[in-house]
Amino acid sequence: MHLKQNYFRLVFIKIIIVGFLFSTSCSRTDEKAHHALNEIIKQTKEQYCPDRRLAVFDIEAALLHGTVQLRGEVDNPAAKQTLVDLIHSTLPKYKILDNISILPDSSVGEKGWALINVSVANLRAKPEYSAELVNQIMLGTFAEILKKSNGWYYVRVMDGYLGWMNGSFFTRFTGEEKHVWENEKRIVYKALYGKVYENPEESSLILSDLVGGNILNVEQDGYNWTKVKIAPDIHGFVRTLNTVTLDQWQQRKSLMAPGIIKTALEFKGLPYLWGGNSPKGVDCSGFTQSVFKWNGIQLLRDASQQYRQGQVIDPGVYFENVQPGDLLFFGSRKDKITHVGLYLGDKNYIHSSGSVKINSFDSTATNFSRYRFNQFQGVRRILQ
Repeated sequence: MHLKQNYFRLVFIKIIIVGFLFSTSCSRTDEKAHHALNEIIKQTKEQYCPDRRLAVFDIEAALLHGTVQLRGEVDNPAAKQTLVDLIHSTLPKYKILDNISILPDSSVGEKGWALINVSVANLRAKPEYSAELVNQIMLGTFAEILKKSNGWYYVRVMDGYLGWMNGSFFTRFTGEEKHVWENEKRIVYKALYGKVYENPEESSLILSDLVGGNILNVEQDGYNWTKVKIAPDIHGFVRTLNTVTLDQWQQRKSLMAPGIIKTALEFKGLPYLWGGNSPKGVDCSGFTQSVFKWNGIQLLRDASQQYRQGQVIDPGVYFENVQPGDLLFFGSRKDKITHVGLYLGDKNYIHSSGSVKINSFDSTATNFSRYRFNQFQGVRRILQ
């Protein structure tokens, strides 16, 4: 009897050991699989979403009972397909439960385009008015709608930037309606500020304010007043002399420094506004983006993004290699660019800091900024 008890005890211990070894092996296998899964997600994100300000790749993954569970959203179908293919080939023993949505999502419907119908629409980091202002978009331009939430819409604007916009700032269009609208005669408001009036007289009611760069559709040409449409159901009048056709505006591309500098000086004195890129207020990169946009040249939105554009220039010891119209970049390190300005010549530069103003690299000048001098990191030439 005693021998039988010892025998069964030994068998039981062996079962426990085998079970332990099996569970340890499974644990190690899952650990390796989890590590591989994280690497796949990381690499795919780096490929398709190197800058989350311009692309969407928000994916969560879990390993459970031999299944890879995926959820989240992307804005590029190729990103999702690449991710799934890599998981299949790397972890062939695991099933994949795919709950990744592709933007625009189904909630958007057919009217997936937003025509801005206010002079300047604010783009925010979250779907609420108290959230950080990240960008602005002008009247008459379109944004692509990606999803919506409680009266707010996640959109991509013309420079690729992503953010949330309240639905009161725009009129929704289908792709076909957008095509028709953009093929009507269009004009651009060229003065810094203005108004759309209900009737062709300045004593009439104001329908909307305007800022330079706003685009309006023409209903009827006139010598003094032009009848325009802000949206299909919003009609009014603007002073003809303050407008130019959209074709003329787009063709006035200036690759010469004097045109760029002339525009920049028109912004002098504007207040600094975080996320601003209109004559109502600008942050540092919003200022440079606006100046170049007014001259037909498209820059990316943020200083760190603009730092990746153009030709790299060695400034020289005394800034002798820097030319008027070059972009100047500042930050604590070269990989931490936080500010941008525009070189005017003679060691002077214009930038938005508190307001749009001129500072100097010359330590003997009254407008010398020691802080900016110490933060200076490099030069990029956009004009060739």
